[in-house]
Amino acid sequence: MKQLSFGILLHKILCGVRGSVFGAFMVCGMGVLLDALDTSKVNATLKENGIEGKVVATEPSTLAGFSFVTIEQGKFWIPLLADESGSVLLAITPNTMFSSNKAFLTKFGELAQKISTHNNQITEDMVLAVFKKNTKNILEITGNNTKKTTYMVLDINCPYCKQEVDKIEEYLKEANLKIFVVGILSMDSAKKAATFMAQLGSLGTNEQKVAYLKKAFSKDFKPNDGVKTDNVISIAKALNEAGLRGVPYLIKR
Repeated sequence: MKQLSFGILLHKILCGVRGSVFGAFMVCGMGVLLDALDTSKVNATLKENGIEGKVVATEPSTLAGFSFVTIEQGKFWIPLLADESGSVLLAITPNTMFSSNKAFLTKFGELAQKISTHNNQITEDMVLAVFKKNTKNILEITGNNTKKTTYMVLDINCPYCKQEVDKIEEYLKEANLKIFVVGILSMDSAKKAATFMAQLGSLGTNEQKVAYLKKAFSKDFKPNDGVKTDNVISIAKALNEAGLRGVPYLIKR
């Protein structure tokens, strides 16, 4: 069964994350089931076209003869437009749709927000599960407020991630930090991430950890010769499957 390619674009647009060269993902939404639309026919149309997914909700679109349909792929949601028969399904994204129908645009905006909220929550939960499975590869720094934790996914070759590292002391005033330095942007990133992870066991104090983190994000940081990247690549794939599509990625709990 196929994944809908337009879901990749929707996830970036609706969930507001930068893309990663290691892959891309899905989207979001929920509504009220309508008797007028035969959802079993929509599911059949998906199956006939080799599309993985099932209908989880429908709602009026304000367009005569069409309803919004939310389908689920994995745990993620994707919005479509379906005709009354359920035999015609249209992909909809903000940058491929043009309309002067304000009622329609308002309805779609509301659906997009529901979708974004849902998919963001699913992604957060799945990313946290990857954190939990890889505790030895995570840099943990104790903050001033130990009741809260900020989870960070960073890539050493990402300039936006470097900006977050430059503010690390500010983050530590608010919460504990759990930092996942990963290699998702390139093979060089993977090598640097593997080199970074290899030294985590030798760090003791907060000062040592902060200094090492800043060193890793400096221009002088180089990967070790012959460093093995299998584990780092496996982690990148797990994060991709979790729905993470860009860095820096932060979760505050």
